[in-house]
Order: sequence, then C-alpha cells, then structure tokens
Amino acid sequence: MAKLKKGVCRLDGGTLLSYLKSGSGSINLILLHGLAGSSYIWKRFMSSNVDIFTCWAFDMKGFGDSSKPQHAADYKLDKLGKEMLEAALKLDIADPIVIGHSMGGQVAMSMACTAPDAVGALVVVDSGPKPSLKVKEWLNELENKNDLEGFMKSKVPTFFNSLSYAEERSMVKEAMKMSFASLDGLLRNILKFDATECMKRLTIPTMLIFGESDKNRSLVELRELNALVRGSRLYVIKNSKHCPMYENEREFSRRIREFARAVAKGRGHLTRR
Repeated sequence: MAKLKKGVCRLDGGTLLSYLKSGSGSINLILLHGLAGSSYIWKRFMSSNVDIFTCWAFDMKGFGDSSKPQHAADYKLDKLGKEMLEAALKLDIADPIVIGHSMGGQVAMSMACTAPDAVGALVVVDSGPKPSLKVKEWLNELENKNDLEGFMKSKVPTFFNSLSYAEERSMVKEAMKMSFASLDGLLRNILKFDATECMKRLTIPTMLIFGESDKNRSLVELRELNALVRGSRLYVIKNSKHCPMYENEREFSRRIREFARAVAKGRGHLTRR
C-alpha cells in the first residue's frame, strides 16, 4: 500500500481537521467518509490512484483525529460543509472533485450548494438529499442503551458484505474515535437535513454511485436523486454493500477515473495548482 502523508488543517475558529494526502496527479479529489467512519476507509482507494489523482481524505469534525466539540449545534451538516470549503481554501485544493460517502455525501452536497464555483464536480456515494430511514432508529437506540461501543460493534459490520476479523477490528476502532456527543449531535442534525431543492438547481458535473447490496440506503433513493440533478449519472457497483469504495475498489476506481476524465475534458480548469 502506498505511503500516505498525514496532516492537520487549523480552521479560523480553532477547529483542527486531520487529513491524509496521497498522489501527484493533475486532478484534486476531496474524499469525505460517512457516519462511524474516518479517512481510514479511503486508504485502499488512495493507494490505487496515486499516479492519477492528488487525494485529500479528511476526518471531518467529530471523527477520527479531528476536533470533537460537545455541542450538537457544531454538527450541522451545512456547517461541516463550510468547514470543508475553508479547509480546501487553506490547503490550496483547487477545483476539486468532491466525493462524499453516506453522511459525507450529504456534506458534499452542502458544499456544492453553498459554493458551486469552489467545487469542480460532485460524486455522491450511497447517500441522498434526505436522511436515511435508519437514522431515527439509530438515534433512539443510542440514547436508550447509552452504549457507544456496543452501537459501533453492532452497526459497522452491517456496512459490508464481509470483513475479516482484523478488518472489522480496524473499522470499529476508527468508529470508536467518535465521542458519544459527536455521534448524538450528528444523528440529530442528519434528521434535519434536506438538500432536495438545492440539488434541483445544481449544474456542476455530478455522478451517483450505489453499492448493489446496500441495506442502509435504497437504489430508489439514488434514482430519485438522479432525476433531480440535471445531467447526473448513476452507477451500481456490484459485489459491495454500503461501502463500494472499499469492497469493490477496482470497479469504484474505474468509474471515478472515467468521470474525472470526462469532467477534465469538458472543463479544462480541473487541474492541481
């Protein structure tokens, strides 16, 4: 696996965002993980694309090695999106293709809605403009049982078709870097998220990806999003559940490369500066 560079970006308000960087390609990618995740989920993809892209995988606020404030208001998805836009500016990540997975897909949508000129293109992976039906169920379970570790151990394996024992331990370990307050705050704010009207107006190049066996989102939701976003493309990745960029990285990477080439051809300014 290619060596990844670890860094930290300090935002103006004092929030620290940890990130992994790889590659020397001419096109920048910003990679955003989902709930109970971190930049760790992108390592396989990053290592396979070091010669094609310059990748920046962030631990968003509340996750991984980034800051974890205790107030629910700090975890509004539009606020997370604005923080990612600020980080891109501070790190001079020009015209990125923003790839967001699950909750990260909603943050990516918020970025594109807030500042479409700062986002070269958008890829939404196993996500939608409204919350998953499971979010309310998860919030109730978290608050009733008050058991963060038990919650993560029960949920993380359901995102994959199969994980080795070592892989599952690593995924749960990353998930456990969240605090109870950050997970609770995120779930509450995801329930309020709705980017439907914004996505109707979106004009930047957009691709949607769905893991064939995903049980956390439905293909119907992705098709509805596909219909909302003019000119968007939808692809189903076989042999994967909720995390196609990990379970079928080869096919996922192929789709991202094809999309990036098409975007670069149509909009020549998508280059690393």
